[in-house]
Amino acid sequence: MYIKKFLFTVFLLLSVQSVSAQKFVYNGSIGKFSNATAFSFSPSGFIYVADDDSDEIIMLDTLGNVIKNVSDFGWGSSSYFTPSSVFCTNTFIVYVSDFYNDKIYKLDKDLNILASIEGASLIGTDIKFARPVGVVTSDFGDLFILDSDYKQILKFDYFGNFSLHFGGFDKGLNAVTNPKGMAVSEDQMLVILDNNALLIYDTFGNSFGKYPLFENFISVNSYGKIMTLTAHDKIHINRSSSDKTGFREA
Repeated sequence: MYIKKFLFTVFLLLSVQSVSAQKFVYNGSIGKFSNATAFSFSPSGFIYVADDDSDEIIMLDTLGNVIKNVSDFGWGSSSYFTPSSVFCTNTFIVYVSDFYNDKIYKLDKDLNILASIEGASLIGTDIKFARPVGVVTSDFGDLFILDSDYKQILKFDYFGNFSLHFGGFDKGLNAVTNPKGMAVSEDQMLVILDNNALLIYDTFGNSFGKYPLFENFISVNSYGKIMTLTAHDKIHINRSSSDKTGFREA
């Protein structure tokens, strides 16, 4: 339900990110969702929304018209499809994390399934993941999964091979403890919303600090030079993804 209230405003930000305006004016909303938990934009302007209550991924155009919605990929899920995050790459590949089924789905731009990764068995390793709450890719094609159960971040290379996991207790105060979401900044840093703080990692698993936040946020997103933190009734915007303390309210 949160996305229903701010989706169109965020879309407008994409078109004005080169302008130094200090105030954003609400223009309206698009879409009718039950409990939209995440969204992502494609390079061609389509919007992909994960709705947790209706258990579906919804594809819309910029006028709010529903192009397609998918609620079952038909791959023998043990329970209902429960999308917790969605991410569209620059190459029009859509990734979706399925919270209760412990899966990551790889889809084409029309939401047809291409492949999946199951948390219970990563071939050739003893690494597992469960209850994923975020999935993103870097500009180099690496895939990252935010695991809320084992409290870690997993990295896969361009070919889908498991590469490493990080963010555990060995990171001390910068370890993942209660992850809510993940974004990748323009400068290819992973930004993890964890409790009431942002954890910053590079794509090799090195920690670059922990930044306390001033209220309880529910999601983090990045769009070029703009990064947003969403609370229940507002959005905070940072015009520079490298400045983790420069958020302001919109």
